Amino acid sequence: MDNGTIDGEQSAVAYVTVANPSIQTYPTKLFVHTMGTDGSFYPASAPPGETRTIEVELLDQNGTKIAGEARLYTGNLTKRETGVDQVGFVGKAGERTKTWNETFEPARPTWMENHYQYKNDTYARSFGEKISGGNELMGIPIAYPLFSLLSVLAIVRRLH
Repeated sequence: MDNGTIDGEQSAVAYVTVANPSIQTYPTKLFVHTMGTDGSFYPASAPPGETRTIEVELLDQNGTKIAGEARLYTGNLTKRETGVDQVGFVGKAGERTKTWNETFEPARPTWMENHYQYKNDTYARSFGEKISGGNELMGIPIAYPLFSLLSVLAIVRRLH
């Protein structure tokens, strides 16, 4: 994960590396979902015996912890038999991104009705994180210390 620039605009980005250990090229595709990214689609073929790193634009806010999943597949995203790999991830720009393998699950892409939406209760942003807009003070969403300061000021004012 990193903060980057896509088409001249600041954006959170994920770097997804695809490996092709075979002796031929397969026409693979990459679909990435996060809490804020409703399915970014990328062609993802790598040359035989090589790797390729794809810069994926995420629509989540810069500087926040981002959780998601990346699906690598051939053919149709909605069919289990076309799945090659699926990886879950969570991270923040400037920190090490934690990844883990998942069983490939077919998904309905955003251009279909009742499309798949990523959900992750473990890494859902709190109310304080949402209203802080990614701004932190010593690793704490800025809304919490501001709310505490306002509460103390209200109590002091009431006592006087």
